[in-house]
Amino acid sequence: MSFIDFFKRKPPEIEILDLLNKHLDLCIKATDLLNQALKYKQEEKQTEASKLIKEIKAAEEEADYRRREIINKLAHGILPPISKEDMMELVKLLDNVIDWTDESAQLLNTLDIHRIPKHIRDFIIEQQKLGNQCIHTLRETIVTLNEDYDQALDKCNLVEIIEHEMDNTYLQIHEAIYRTQLSVNDAILIKQLADYLENVGDSCEDTADLVRVVVVSAFR
Repeated sequence: MSFIDFFKRKPPEIEILDLLNKHLDLCIKATDLLNQALKYKQEEKQTEASKLIKEIKAAEEEADYRRREIINKLAHGILPPISKEDMMELVKLLDNVIDWTDESAQLLNTLDIHRIPKHIRDFIIEQQKLGNQCIHTLRETIVTLNEDYDQALDKCNLVEIIEHEMDNTYLQIHEAIYRTQLSVNDAILIKQLADYLENVGDSCEDTADLVRVVVVSAFR
């Protein structure tokens, strides 16, 4: 390595944050693709929807690679005020976000959305829309973590508010399934999709909760 190359190297802490941002970008990409895939399914554009769902799978696999990179980097650097343990947990929770997004997409690919009664379908669409908002807000939370603690906490609160809206929609889906005559197979698949979308929101809230812990620890 040349003398100039040495000074061009990024410290491990900066490299880790760069990788974390790339992971977050993949989470955003996956949820935006899922949003568009759901629209294509409604428009009966199965080929286009399937193509996007394959892209979601590719994003999830790349996110796994980024996660492994981050874990390896954590062996060589310390992130004030974020400890290695907190960072590892943060990456794990973010990975859950994109994993559940991918699970939702794969199930959506096999589901004939037009077999779902419109009133239930509308709830599913609303649930996914809220999940999309939740992930975008979570990214803002993480990005502001090293810039403005108060703003990061405000974003955490917003993630929690959106997730609670997802909880309400989730309950509405369950009630609608119970009150609607569906085949057993359709009822199971619809509930499973609602569960996966709910897990996206739960994972976002869990990540935001960890950000709160990091912020509080920083002021001790």
